[in-house]
Order: sequence, then structure tokens, then C-alpha cells
Amino acid sequence: MSLDPDYVRVDLLKVKRKLFISYPEGSKERQVFITAAKVSELAYLQQLLPLETTEFIFEEYATHKHNQLKGIVICLGIGTFLSGTLFALHHMYPTSLWFNTFYVPLIFGLILSVVHAYYLVEAYRRFVPFKKEYDLIQEKRKKIVDELKGLYP
Repeated sequence: MSLDPDYVRVDLLKVKRKLFISYPEGSKERQVFITAAKVSELAYLQQLLPLETTEFIFEEYATHKHNQLKGIVICLGIGTFLSGTLFALHHMYPTSLWFNTFYVPLIFGLILSVVHAYYLVEAYRRFVPFKKEYDLIQEKRKKIVDELKGLYP
């Protein structure tokens, strides 16, 4: 039977609390213990989200967002250009039935732009929970660092 890391962590926190209470208040051992506990918690938080992984995720999301936005602009641009060209040819040769469909490339460009926008929204929906968790861990990390700075003025 494997151990759940959360249960082990809770048990370790209970042992740490009992050790902390065993030291007299204001003693050097208690301050060293508090420092060691805070540093341990800080290491645990940094282990949850390694710096390389978070940088990679943020870079990939930014790249994906940039590529999807570029795809939206390109699809709209090509559709508009082809529709404009066919519209000009339609005015030059009004008897040609083939040029009467000058609006079709614009419709295809709009459809493909909507597909790119859909993938952009889906990527954002997948990214938001990670961003919230990252912000929460960064807030906890900042709080611990501030507490460590407060211990040693």
C-alpha cells in the first residue's frame, strides 16, 4: 500500500507542531526551529512548481496565443483580399457567373478565423486554473519569504 504524500505531510506538520511547543517561548532553539520550518515549507512550494516548468508553460501559452491571433488576422486578410479581387473582377466582367461568388472567400476566412478564436479560448480555459494555482503558490512563497525576513531584522 502506497502512502499518500498529503497524509505524510499532515503527520509531519503535527510532529513539527509538538516539537515547536516543547521549546520554551523566546528561546534560540524555537527561533531556529521556526526558521527551519519556514525554509522547509519554502522548499516544498518551490518543488511543487519548478521554475523551468513554469517558464516553459508561460512561454508555450504566449507562443500559442500569438500564433492563433496571427492565424485570425491571416485568415481574415486572405479572405478579404480574395473577395476584393473577385469583386473587382466581377465589376470588370459582370456577365461572368463565376465572379458573382466574390463573397465566398470572405465567408471561408471568417469561418477559419472563428476556428482559430475557438482554439484560442480553449487554450485560455486550460491555462486559467494553472495561472490561479501559480499565483496562489507565489503568494504563499512571498509570505514565507517576508516572514523569514521578519525573523532576522
